[in-house]
Amino acid sequence: MVLEQQKKNLINLRLENSLGLHMRVLVIAQNDKLAINVIRCLRMAGMTACLMGADSRSVARFSRYCAIWIKADGGIFNAPFTGAVDQIDDCCEQQGIDLVMGADMPAVRMLSSIHARLTRVKTFPLASPEQLQMLHNKWLFSQFLREQHLPVPATVLVKSEDELTRIPLEYPLIVKPVEMEGGAGVKKLNSPTDARAHLLRDNAAHRLPLLFQEFIPGIDVGLSVLANQGEIVAWTIQKWLSTGALEFVADEQVLALGKKITAASGFHGVAHFDMRRDERDGAVKILECNPRFWASLRESMWNGTNFVEQGIRLAQDRLLDPMINRRITYVFPARALVSSIKGNLFGLRQFSIASLRDAWQTCSDPLVLACQIKQKWSKHHRLSRDRAHH
Repeated sequence: MVLEQQKKNLINLRLENSLGLHMRVLVIAQNDKLAINVIRCLRMAGMTACLMGADSRSVARFSRYCAIWIKADGGIFNAPFTGAVDQIDDCCEQQGIDLVMGADMPAVRMLSSIHARLTRVKTFPLASPEQLQMLHNKWLFSQFLREQHLPVPATVLVKSEDELTRIPLEYPLIVKPVEMEGGAGVKKLNSPTDARAHLLRDNAAHRLPLLFQEFIPGIDVGLSVLANQGEIVAWTIQKWLSTGALEFVADEQVLALGKKITAASGFHGVAHFDMRRDERDGAVKILECNPRFWASLRESMWNGTNFVEQGIRLAQDRLLDPMINRRITYVFPARALVSSIKGNLFGLRQFSIASLRDAWQTCSDPLVLACQIKQKWSKHHRLSRDRAHH
């Protein structure tokens, strides 16, 4: 009886996989890196990706895995998201889109606010605007964690320079903007002098209000999840090694914390939680949450969980793929190559099949690769020039 049920489940799974092959998915994004990650995950799931964005300089539009790029009015990413419903509905009708999804925070926020008014297409699982704000805003999230009696480093919101002199925490501290992404403005400060110098830099990531957080010595741990109305249905757990490689692990303590957060918030959708294991006592502290796709999305896919495909299955009330955790160690191909040129072959020795598959997928997308190399070279040149001036 059990064997027959397993056979039926397998048949259903194969049928659903075949149905997914012809899906056309509209990916809306401003962030190129996240858009490229999502597009490549869609490709691995056998789906066709169409991309909508406001910036014609987008690198992702040149991906061989992007069937078409649609220019969006930049206003659709800003509340009250004027014209977003009509633009998306029209695009979906013209391009035969089956489902629409956001790859980054501006797109996810917009879709969360308007998805009930979309008439021609389904959307990827989305949290409510209130849930997104609470999880994305680092100050609100830290307050939520305290209310739920979950472990979080001591955190202070500094709104003025006068408050900066009265921070009730001991250095070293971590400073971070309240709502920015991608590590912008995040820095370890060793003294009040460092804090004052940090404010002198003239860009948005260094302007008050800023969050000052207790520094936790230890190892970074990340929990990536897909949640269905407060219940985690797919996840991967990763930690950074001293070599710069990414190791996927099983960690019940980290998973338990993630389950408590998603249950207490009723979260629905994908998210990545940044945590840190304190080397002093082994306890895990929750640092922040990104309630959208994350930078290591493809690495999670190579480890066995394609969050893009799983989320689409959830949106269509289909059977989710069985959870697979291969516990791979992922070595970033570019880092391994640079290290080997410098004489350090450790990265190449750790090179896995997953790293090779990712390197092949990257090299098979030559226009994107060329643009990314040019961007990295320009950034390196700019930083070198700035250091020389100082």
